[in-house]
Amino acid sequence: MTEITIIGTSEHHIRMGDYQALQRKVRVLLAKEPFCLRRIAKKDLDIFCEAFIHDSFSNEMDSDSRPKAVRSYERLEFLGDAILEFIVSEYLYKERHLEEGVMTKMRASYVCENALYEYSTRLGLNEYLKLGHGEEENGGRLRKAIVADIFEAFIGALYLDKGLDVAKSFIYENAIKLNDKYRNKFIASVYLGYPNELEANVENIRMVCSKLKNCSLISIAIYNNNKLRLIEE
Repeated sequence: MTEITIIGTSEHHIRMGDYQALQRKVRVLLAKEPFCLRRIAKKDLDIFCEAFIHDSFSNEMDSDSRPKAVRSYERLEFLGDAILEFIVSEYLYKERHLEEGVMTKMRASYVCENALYEYSTRLGLNEYLKLGHGEEENGGRLRKAIVADIFEAFIGALYLDKGLDVAKSFIYENAIKLNDKYRNKFIASVYLGYPNELEANVENIRMVCSKLKNCSLISIAIYNNNKLRLIEE
């Protein structure tokens, strides 16, 4: 019994060392472009670090006798998801004179998993992920759902520390502008999950793209031999 306790304590110390290393790395990250956030107080730095903590890492730091030492990003993700959807909705309402149904599909293209993954990897956020041993070994650092989650979690942390205006500027620069550049790719990905409505989806994609300016490429989903693929026109 004593031996088990020692091993658990040692593992906890190793994990805490990993977390302290994360704090140093995140402080450096925040000082760089496009973030340019300097002089971050320790309590605020912890909020940003939390945005990179997967629950597999957090769980490895827990024990029956010790309260949760480090929280995972799940609560921040919940907050960031709502903020991102609100900012994108406001943008579409003010900048795109489209019908409600079209705006709904457009919004989905900005906040879908494929889009979030793209935003996150372009910023290199996945490089700062803290994962449990098993999740790390199974490729969690490049798992699309996880990498997408931390982008939303980072938005949540940014909002808590710097407020809505800073979060909004960050979303405009690192999500909306990027999506506008690659919007057809993301629009098409929204429809890929609905093969039973394929014909309507193709027409919807055409309709959305036709209403957008500077749209030289139309990506459409087609059903071929029971498989969905993308083609470009």
